[in-house]
Amino acid sequence: MLRTAIVIKYLPASSHRPARFKASTMSARPMAVIVSPGFVQTDDERYGVALSALLMRAGDGWGNASDWIAGETADGRVYVRR
Repeated sequence: MLRTAIVIKYLPASSHRPARFKASTMSARPMAVIVSPGFVQTDDERYGVALSALLMRAGDGWGNASDWIAGETADGRVYVRR
Protein backbone atom coordinates (compact mmCIF):
# COMPACT_ATOMS: atom_id res chain seq x y z
CA MET A 1 0.00 0.00 0.00
CA LEU A 2 1.35 3.40 -0.94
CA ARG A 3 1.58 5.62 2.13
CA THR A 4 1.26 9.32 1.42
CA ALA A 5 -0.45 11.32 4.17
CA ILE A 6 -3.13 11.25 6.84
CA VAL A 7 -5.71 14.00 7.22
CA ILE A 8 -7.71 14.52 10.41
CA LYS A 9 -10.84 16.68 10.40
CA TYR A 10 -12.82 17.93 13.37
CA LEU A 11 -16.53 17.10 13.20
CA PRO A 12 -18.49 19.41 15.53
CA ALA A 13 -21.19 18.15 17.86
CA SER A 14 -24.73 17.87 16.58
CA SER A 15 -28.02 17.47 18.42
CA HIS A 16 -27.56 13.69 18.56
CA ARG A 17 -23.77 13.11 18.36
CA PRO A 18 -20.81 14.40 20.35
CA ALA A 19 -17.87 16.15 18.72
CA ARG A 20 -15.58 13.70 16.93
CA PHE A 21 -12.52 13.48 14.73
CA LYS A 22 -12.30 11.72 11.37
CA ALA A 23 -8.87 10.41 10.39
CA SER A 24 -8.41 9.35 6.76
CA THR A 25 -5.52 8.10 4.70
CA MET A 26 -4.74 9.89 1.47
CA SER A 27 -3.55 6.88 -0.49
CA ALA A 28 -4.46 4.67 -3.41
CA ARG A 29 -6.52 2.52 -1.01
CA PRO A 30 -8.06 4.98 1.46
CA MET A 31 -9.38 4.03 4.89
CA ALA A 32 -10.90 6.10 7.68
CA VAL A 33 -11.88 5.98 11.33
CA ILE A 34 -14.08 8.30 13.37
CA VAL A 35 -13.32 8.67 17.06
CA SER A 36 -14.78 10.61 19.94
CA PRO A 37 -11.78 11.37 22.13
CA GLY A 38 -13.85 11.77 25.29
CA PHE A 39 -12.25 13.76 28.07
CA VAL A 40 -8.86 14.40 26.46
CA GLN A 41 -7.81 17.93 27.38
CA THR A 42 -5.77 19.45 24.52
CA ASP A 43 -6.20 19.58 20.74
CA ASP A 44 -2.84 17.85 20.25
CA GLU A 45 -4.03 14.95 22.39
CA ARG A 46 -7.38 14.78 20.56
CA TYR A 47 -5.70 14.64 17.17
CA GLY A 48 -3.24 12.11 18.60
CA VAL A 49 -6.09 9.80 19.63
CA ALA A 50 -7.49 9.92 16.07
CA LEU A 51 -4.05 9.37 14.53
CA SER A 52 -3.32 6.39 16.80
CA ALA A 53 -6.72 4.83 16.05
CA LEU A 54 -6.13 5.05 12.31
CA LEU A 55 -2.59 3.69 12.55
CA MET A 56 -3.85 0.78 14.65
CA ARG A 57 -6.48 -0.01 12.03
CA ALA A 58 -4.03 0.36 9.14
CA GLY A 59 -1.66 -2.18 10.66
CA ASP A 60 1.98 -2.89 9.93
CA GLY A 61 3.82 -0.62 7.58
CA TRP A 62 2.24 2.62 8.76
CA GLY A 63 4.46 2.94 11.84
CA ASN A 64 3.79 4.67 15.14
CA ALA A 65 2.34 8.10 15.86
CA SER A 66 5.86 9.36 16.61
CA ASP A 67 6.83 8.60 12.98
CA TRP A 68 4.46 11.30 11.71
CA ILE A 69 4.69 15.11 11.81
CA ALA A 70 1.70 17.46 11.60
CA GLY A 71 0.84 20.56 9.64
CA GLU A 72 -2.30 22.67 9.73
CA THR A 73 -4.63 23.25 6.77
CA ALA A 74 -7.98 24.99 6.39
CA ASP A 75 -9.70 21.58 6.49
CA GLY A 76 -7.88 20.11 9.47
CA ARG A 77 -4.52 18.68 10.39
CA VAL A 78 -2.38 16.72 7.91
CA TYR A 79 0.28 14.26 8.98
CA VAL A 80 3.18 13.16 6.78
CA ARG A 81 5.82 10.55 7.44
CA ARG A 82 9.15 11.80 8.82
